Amino acid sequence: MIDATRLLSRFAYGLWYADLPREAVEATKMALADYLAACFAGYRANAEFNRNMEKLCFSEGGSREAHVLFAQQKLPAGSAAFLNSLYAHGSGLDGGNCRARGCANASVFSSVFALAELRRATPAEIITALNVGFEVFNRLAAAAQPGLSQRGFDATGAVGSIACAAACAKLAELSEDGIYHAISLAAMQSSGLLMPVESHQECGALNAANAAKTGLLSARMAASGICGPDSPLESNLGWFHAMAGKWNEGALSEGLGQAFTICSSYISQYPAVRAAHGVIDAALDLHDTQMVSGEPVPVSDIEHVHIRACPTAIRTAGKIRIPRADAETRYSLCFAFARMFLTGHFDLNDLQVSTISQEERELIGKIELTGDSILESRGNCLHGAQISLVLKDGSTLNSKIDAPFGEGENKFTWSDMLEKMYLCMDGFYTRTDINRIAARVRGFDQTKHFSSVAMFV
Repeated sequence: MIDATRLLSRFAYGLWYADLPREAVEATKMALADYLAACFAGYRANAEFNRNMEKLCFSEGGSREAHVLFAQQKLPAGSAAFLNSLYAHGSGLDGGNCRARGCANASVFSSVFALAELRRATPAEIITALNVGFEVFNRLAAAAQPGLSQRGFDATGAVGSIACAAACAKLAELSEDGIYHAISLAAMQSSGLLMPVESHQECGALNAANAAKTGLLSARMAASGICGPDSPLESNLGWFHAMAGKWNEGALSEGLGQAFTICSSYISQYPAVRAAHGVIDAALDLHDTQMVSGEPVPVSDIEHVHIRACPTAIRTAGKIRIPRADAETRYSLCFAFARMFLTGHFDLNDLQVSTISQEERELIGKIELTGDSILESRGNCLHGAQISLVLKDGSTLNSKIDAPFGEGENKFTWSDMLEKMYLCMDGFYTRTDINRIAARVRGFDQTKHFSSVAMFV
């Protein structure tokens, strides 16, 4: 058995900006643009929950160390990382990794930016630390799957704290042993359950927020000389044993330091759990096919809708057929299908239950969901969908999607990212302003100084 903790801490300590291929640097900047877009989306989509959490965090006060987006005052770095991550993970529009089955963007960016503001770090140091965080998250989570999810843990939180600790320890220029202890301290405190897929979905953002705060705290603890237990990941009482039961060594070690997983991570197009995106893409395909061929098919002419989706989509988004609260709209595969099929869009403006039409309710009543393991393969980033609409005249409309938009061969371009930023930042900035924000992000690696996350917006 490999020493997983030592392997990751040695990698983090030995990685330098010059080691990063250009593709990884460019992917990091794309992920940064995505993080900013997701922050604005989550700020809107999870508004009431955010306001309540802001009252708590700001009432606690503390040292004015780091900026919080959408606020005039600073908070302690951990609290700033917590709130910014809360925003970024609040809509389901933050990016992640198929093999990891989780999202690193919200927590890793938030924790690194909070510490970078304190340390006056350079863009090169920040980009390096971010890639440490992404590698630790994506590889550690992939190694722990599927046991991690099967036990009810959300990789976004359960792995995110460890990834943030490694990233922040790297940014703080800790020794290899210092990074080791930061990982150990975070592993002891890691948490995050998948329960929000069933109820009170707005609470799901807490997994990313706690990961950001815990990871940053763990790195600062290690910087102060505090040591964590030995072999925290691989011991018989360690993280893998508790969280997953067993683990895949190859997923952790193969290509470490050569193949950077940020390049194979996905960007989300829709405000919904990732596994449902294949169904939404297939619904869009059916909608567009109708528009090309002529008049849309009336719901009254549809006899039956059979949706075959990957089992993860059924587990995470198949239980809620007609949402009863706004937060449930992001976890309802049936609603997302109906809205996209009938209107051709599913975005932030579609997340209010008050907008659900009678026509959509009627269509949802005709849907049959089936989980199909053939449509799911983490190794090949496959979580697709196959939809068949049977019409009353006996004819059918069919669509099949292997991998949703935003990953694999269907990666985002900067043009796609700009469109996402326009949607997420609408009401906050004009398109001209958003173009300037995107330009700042694209030139981040050439910037001399980093002031705070607010410098981009």
